[in-house]
Amino acid sequence: MGKYAGTVVMNYTIKPRSITKLTFSKLSSKTFTGKAIKPAVTIKYGSVTLKKNKDYTISYGKNVNPGIGTIVIKGKGNYK
Repeated sequence: MGKYAGTVVMNYTIKPRSITKLTFSKLSSKTFTGKAIKPAVTIKYGSVTLKKNKDYTISYGKNVNPGIGTIVIKGKGNYK
């Protein structure tokens, strides 16, 4: 009751989205070439495709010999 005036400022935190909640393109098997194999990966949040080096970084294991290859994706900016 009565007349009120003024401003209230409230702070809150916006947390980065976890990259474990995103979708990743499927990788097909590759044939041995004797050179490092670095397949492209598409990462999406719903219908939005994330941008390499802006939203995430990607690194590869040696991926030269037959067997299981390794890709490491780290979130960046709004994605962790």
